[in-house]
Amino acid sequence: MGLAAAVSHRKGHLGYREAFRRSKDPPSFMVLFEDSAALLGILIAALGTWLTVRLHAPVIDGIASILIGMVLGGVAILLARECKSLLIGERADRSLSASILRIAGAEESIARANGLLTVQLAPDQVLALLSLEFADDLRAPEIEDRVIEIERKIRAAHPKSRCYSSSPRPTGPFATPFADALAMGHSQ
Repeated sequence: MGLAAAVSHRKGHLGYREAFRRSKDPPSFMVLFEDSAALLGILIAALGTWLTVRLHAPVIDGIASILIGMVLGGVAILLARECKSLLIGERADRSLSASILRIAGAEESIARANGLLTVQLAPDQVLALLSLEFADDLRAPEIEDRVIEIERKIRAAHPKSRCYSSSPRPTGPFATPFADALAMGHSQ
């Protein structure tokens, strides 16, 4: 599969800019932008050299060099800005987060799905930290079984996402600030 076909496949129905911004796997777009910048740089260099010789104005060669540097610098800034969040960890897609909360909230043993924190670790790897409030009559082994069942359902619904962690949320004086923040709707 050629570069154009790979990029077109990854972007789907989205425009190039939106596909690049949403992508969790940027190598194809990086190659496209880097190669496009290199080709544009070659064109600027050729035009600058031709004009320098044709007009006997060596300053044009210097201007062409500066333009090439600006093109390469601009592409580097664009790629760094777009890839930074993946390097330090960005939240998973909102539809994935909503689906995970919906799956957890649908369990009858769950009194409430308090919130969810997600981190996109790789294109096919999401760390999801789910805060759950279980029914008060459940014992620890039953809670473990429910957590395993919820994780199984999440994996079945989202096979490309791999890492999940669910934790019961204590209520009352033992509630943690993290769980309280999730309960207040500060989920990602």
